[in-house]
Amino acid sequence: MIEKIFAYAFLLFFFAMDIIARKDSTAKKVTKTNDDNKDSFMKTVYQ
Repeated sequence: MIEKIFAYAFLLFFFAMDIIARKDSTAKKVTKTNDDNKDSFMKTVYQ
């Protein structure tokens, strides 16, 4: 029984790490595009 719990905890840990890593990379991409959009929007507004 305890071995099963450890196995599940191990899998969950790796799964969470994978999700966090993916969120990190996608978040960086999203913020970058948002910043670019803001810049172009500001340029258009202040022309």
